[in-house]
Amino acid sequence: MAKKLNPEWVAKIESEIFQSQRIDKILDSMVAIKWLVAKLAGCKIPYKIHNLGAGVYRITTNTESCPCCGARLK
Repeated sequence: MAKKLNPEWVAKIESEIFQSQRIDKILDSMVAIKWLVAKLAGCKIPYKIHNLGAGVYRITTNTESCPCCGARLK
């Protein structure tokens, strides 16, 4: 069975992107992960992907600090 994205979730994420809000999402659906990465790349917004294990990923537009401890990255 093919997975589909929830149109309400897509609209919410798009509004966050176009309002220049920080994106910090923890996702386990590869369809959602691929869509979000393609959207951020298409809008030329820098992002980082952190593998949390067991097929779970954290996608964030905060590329200046560590997502775990908050320390500034060099």
